[in-house]
Amino acid sequence: MRRGMALREQFAAVREAYPGAQLHEELESPMFMRLVMRGVDARSAYELTHLQELRAGAMAYGARRAREELTAAMQAGSSARARAAWPRRLSAHLPRESGALVQTDERGTEGACQTGRDRPAQVTR
Repeated sequence: MRRGMALREQFAAVREAYPGAQLHEELESPMFMRLVMRGVDARSAYELTHLQELRAGAMAYGARRAREELTAAMQAGSSARARAAWPRRLSAHLPRESGALVQTDERGTEGACQTGRDRPAQVTR
């Protein structure tokens, strides 16, 4: 009786780690019972009994996390490239030390702009 109570208490910790674990199912498993009867704690016995399932789950989790991180990194890189392009697009509106404005084309090539109040900007290359 004491062993059964200890097993129930130990199995509560198993359920915390593995919410799908069911004591009544494990009591029907010859491997689990053999391990527990030889003094192995319930969590270790559960993990040894379900090693292949747990390993497969861990591998699937690792693959999913790697895919998510790679996707996030690719999206962040794409966003970073887009942010890096903004200064080139907006540089026509920023004053330079020489007093002239610099305008860039689609390729990011800069040219000095001659501006005045009465005439539109003209790009010289």
